[in-house]
Amino acid sequence: MFKPAKNPQFDSWMRQRRQNTGATLVPTTAGGVRALFKTLQQGSVAGFLPDQEPERRSGVIVPFMGVPT
Repeated sequence: MFKPAKNPQFDSWMRQRRQNTGATLVPTTAGGVRALFKTLQQGSVAGFLPDQEPERRSGVIVPFMGVPT
């Protein structure tokens, strides 16, 4: 799952690079969640990219090794 970039050219570049590994990217939308569940129901592997940045209100910030995370 990924959050599409605001810049269309960068978004296209980013998708091409990430899909170059054979991955299928799905957006962080209801349609993307449906695609994720379909993938899991078929017994395939799903992953989440580490560059996701949730909004501050959607989680709890806690210290991790001295760094607010």
